[in-house]
Amino acid sequence: MSKPLDPSSITSAIKECLQTDSNVVNDIKQIVTNNDGDFTKSINRIAELLTIPITSIVTQRLEQLELKIDDLERRSRSHNLHFHGIKEEENPKEQIVEIAKCMNVELTKDDIEVAHFTGGVRDGKRGVIACFYSREMCMELLKKRKKLQQPQGRKYVVFEDCTQRTMGLYNKMRTKVSDGKKFHVYIRNGRVLYRSELKSKARLIETEKDIEEIINIVE
Repeated sequence: MSKPLDPSSITSAIKECLQTDSNVVNDIKQIVTNNDGDFTKSINRIAELLTIPITSIVTQRLEQLELKIDDLERRSRSHNLHFHGIKEEENPKEQIVEIAKCMNVELTKDDIEVAHFTGGVRDGKRGVIACFYSREMCMELLKKRKKLQQPQGRKYVVFEDCTQRTMGLYNKMRTKVSDGKKFHVYIRNGRVLYRSELKSKARLIETEKDIEEIINIVE
């Protein structure tokens, strides 16, 4: 269950609105004046007037809080990797070691804290999530995955363990670009990045607003 908003945050938002937006203050004065100084008669109109700016401030603060929470979750997942292509009857740790060999990465089962299949059984195609003791090992495997030599009859896929927010932004951004540029949208260290051109500087995507800004520039 989500927690109720902190009343002090609402109070702070109201103060910020009144201190920074002179138009709102002037409008409130005018409303009271129009009602012959009767504040009671002015309450409804003042409430309507404050609704939009207060909602905007509160929404902005909630978005900032969500980003902080997402960053904490992203950091907690930085020791994890997902593996697809491991069969249900196989030992996950042993197969991850074999996958590492296919990338010329030295890895032992002792480097893996835990590894298990995730999600419901779907035709025996469940993925495996593994937690490594070393974040550096995760980075090494991700770095070398392009060099993965697929054994005959197998297809392994290795990718980061991302937050739901990250995957949502990633998928949405990919729907906004042409098929020929979908690979310009990628995830690095749990963050969504986009390059308009392969040699251009990557743009960090943290919110849906970032996606809208990028698409407006592209269009």
